[in-house]
Amino acid sequence: MRTYITIGGIIILIALLCGTFLLSTQLKRYREYYEVEKTNRKAIESEVDSLHSTTELLRYSIKDIKASNDSLTEMLYTANKKLKLKDKSLRQMQYLLSTATKADSVVLRDTLFTERDIAIDTVIGDNWIQTRLQLKYPSTIKTTHQVKSEKMIFLNEVKKIDGKPSKLFFIRWFQKKYTTVEIDIIENNPYIVNDRNKFIEIIK
Repeated sequence: MRTYITIGGIIILIALLCGTFLLSTQLKRYREYYEVEKTNRKAIESEVDSLHSTTELLRYSIKDIKASNDSLTEMLYTANKKLKLKDKSLRQMQYLLSTATKADSVVLRDTLFTERDIAIDTVIGDNWIQTRLQLKYPSTIKTTHQVKSEKMIFLNEVKKIDGKPSKLFFIRWFQKKYTTVEIDIIENNPYIVNDRNKFIEIIK
């Protein structure tokens, strides 16, 4: 009888330990989920707030990205698919939209335009490069140049063979490999060429 009580006590103890472990694991998972949601909320707030000079990092799973209704997120993921990058190796997706604007004015001493009511204001260019030309009596010429840059950056973790790859594919399976991060940059402005890029990961 005492043996059965001992066995029963051990079973109950094991069940309590398993239950405690499961609850602890679930609590940890919920805590991590809460931290991610909190981080993303703050990141979205900083994104829409024009007073912020910095942008915080969003943390999404591939499942979150696929379910997202955000147009930029959808555009990034579509571009990622065109690059044929694997979901499991994708580390980061980045989007950068910037505009450079420069205005110049010239006022000549001599009268350039004979008609007093002349006032020309026109824009030359396309969506990526524009020049606004303004002419005003008697001799004012003003130009405003605007260049737009739209970049998409993808960080992709890949495994590469350390050394010269063998010509025989089954030999390559056994060759020593190392893990690195490749960075793909897409510049949508057809007039801009990326001359030089450098990315450094801080190791702690």
